[in-house]
Amino acid sequence: MFPRSTSMIFFACLLMRMDLNSEFSGADHKSFQLDPPPTPLYKYHNRLVPYLARATKLLRISPHSLVIELDALEAIMGRRSIRKYTGEKLPDEDIEVLLRAAMNAPSGHNRQPWHFIVVDDRGILDKIPRYHPYAKMLDKASHGIVVLGDHKVQETDFWIHDCAAAIENILIAAHAKGLGAVWLGVHPSKALIKETKELLGVPDHVTPLGIVSLGVPAEEKAPRDNYNLERVHWNKW
Repeated sequence: MFPRSTSMIFFACLLMRMDLNSEFSGADHKSFQLDPPPTPLYKYHNRLVPYLARATKLLRISPHSLVIELDALEAIMGRRSIRKYTGEKLPDEDIEVLLRAAMNAPSGHNRQPWHFIVVDDRGILDKIPRYHPYAKMLDKASHGIVVLGDHKVQETDFWIHDCAAAIENILIAAHAKGLGAVWLGVHPSKALIKETKELLGVPDHVTPLGIVSLGVPAEEKAPRDNYNLERVHWNKW
């Protein structure tokens, strides 16, 4: 017996191959052969996600009971900024996983100066695009996670490095779990910092670095290879 996640991947691949709309009516699944999935996994993970959702519906399995995760390199190489969501609400368990990933980021002198404001209140989410010009996708997002640095914990600008690493961990973990996410910068814009702090009641000694928009993806993007040999220098410039 295959583990549930393995069986579901196989079934979702079969759906993708057969391109069923909602059910098996009139289709002879025995007449189809499933080719081995391409390697590495990140090259088809984004395309597979909507079929996994369809498979869970057909088999009457809760999509949140299915855990399909990429390994580290696959998640990094396949991650894309996702700005279109279905509007479905993510479970608290998924958010906790992302926060745990964030707090496992490297930190200067292990100060861990980060704080996280998890926003799932629709009224608050809808206010952010009123002052942030690149936050329109929040209208369909399930959550926003605001990542902030505490200057009492880390007095130097290393808080920026630490919180940026935490945001990247959230993005990678979200992609590994089949979620959609995009990083919305706040710091160093004084206007965006001010508006975000006022909206969320952030104290003076804490500065928001950015907001991660999260949701169930309603778009797919192929992995992109950004490797540029001209940017690589060995031993000296």
